[in-house]
Amino acid sequence: MGAFSVKRIRASDHWRRVVAPRNNRPLRLISLEYSGLLGLGDGKIPLHPVLTVICGANGVGKSTLLTACRLCIDFENAATRSKSRHGSCKIELSLAVSNGNQHNFKLDTGIHTKPDDIEFPVYRIDAGEEWFRIKNLVRNEENWQEVLDAVDPRVLNPGDLNRLSYLTQKTYSECLVYEIEDFAGLPTFPYVEVKVNGTQYKFEEMGAGEGALFLMWWHFDRIQHPCVVLLEEPETHTTGHSQRALMDCLAEQCESRVCSIVTTHSTEIISHVPKECLRLFVRNGNNVDVTQSPNNSLLGMTLGVDVRAELLVLVEDRCARELGKEILRRYRPDVLSNVVFKDVGSNDVVCANGKVFPPVEFLNILCLLDGNERGNFDILDGVKRPVEFLPSNLAPEEFLWQYCESKKAQIAEALDSDAATVNAILASINGFDHHDWFCDLASRLGISYERLLAVLLRIIVSVEAEIAEACQELADGIALHVKSN
Repeated sequence: MGAFSVKRIRASDHWRRVVAPRNNRPLRLISLEYSGLLGLGDGKIPLHPVLTVICGANGVGKSTLLTACRLCIDFENAATRSKSRHGSCKIELSLAVSNGNQHNFKLDTGIHTKPDDIEFPVYRIDAGEEWFRIKNLVRNEENWQEVLDAVDPRVLNPGDLNRLSYLTQKTYSECLVYEIEDFAGLPTFPYVEVKVNGTQYKFEEMGAGEGALFLMWWHFDRIQHPCVVLLEEPETHTTGHSQRALMDCLAEQCESRVCSIVTTHSTEIISHVPKECLRLFVRNGNNVDVTQSPNNSLLGMTLGVDVRAELLVLVEDRCARELGKEILRRYRPDVLSNVVFKDVGSNDVVCANGKVFPPVEFLNILCLLDGNERGNFDILDGVKRPVEFLPSNLAPEEFLWQYCESKKAQIAEALDSDAATVNAILASINGFDHHDWFCDLASRLGISYERLLAVLLRIIVSVEAEIAEACQELADGIALHVKSN
């Protein structure tokens, strides 16, 4: 029985073991290579060893990929349906077994070859389509009650009811599951009757989302290990909560003995799945480009995925905030969209553990202090949150002023201005409070605060190797604290 836990607190453990699987797993996927495949053309997809989630726009070839996988590893069941469409293509799926040896399943212009002595079940699940098929079958069958009377139903126990409630967000007090075999030439399928808040209803009376989730639970409960599970857009008809819950349940299935390939265009699923498991499909003429572990910026541009912040960086003021953001933008743009910078007024407040920003679920917090605070043990004493420092041993405003004075010609060239004008403006603000001068300089130059800071940083790191190295180290240090990284 493939029962699964639904405790949210354990979900992160399941995902951790999916991302970094054991080498002695019974099955580990490697890659899928194809040529002449309708809808995909020619290409090779590196697969995650345990769970690969294929995302992309409609019509990009996600469903074709599942068909190709099934043609390779479940040829007898798939050939009658798909051989005519893909009879001229070549497909090769590579996987490894527990001893680490690689084996290849091949389909070459209709001829199928597979390794000797390697057998495992393959499940292709499209729960949304399956629910509609069962509903229509039941409604069109005049003697359906007679069919049910011939089957002893399974009465679900409280644990199974809780699992279903976790998926559907409904509280079931009773559930009967009839497993219908040898009916109308179809494979075994379930039929259920449930009771919620005293109201009893049947499978065909459910909404499409609830029915599809029941089917997912039923399939997960029955699968034999080890196996490969191919899921076709499991988000169909379901809410964001249920989509995330379903992927957590799949992660538990995949934790030890199941490999799975999932197609989706759900932003909820894409945002929930670790980047290591994602493969982004983008149409390129007759072929498809595949991006392994796409970053959030690319997902946002191509699919409109709303990126959830995963790291809160506390800084003293605006200058520290914009300098930190610009360093990250220059050196680690892959995590920039996951990071929020917040200026809180002073370095003392930055280090005030739990008083200003208590722990937040799914969000790390990092203290980013000015460079002149290095060695200030009065501030650092007792700090429990991780701490990083801005470049140099100066406050960021003093650090920037130092280079404004010495790099006037480079600043003028970068701003398409002349050195005399830049010199005059700098002279006019000389002596201003160090918290005010940068804002005034940007205003008098007629550019934004952010652009001026970007220009200055570009000039500084181009001539100061030590500062460039320090910026790289800071960006990498920030990236280490991003939860999904």
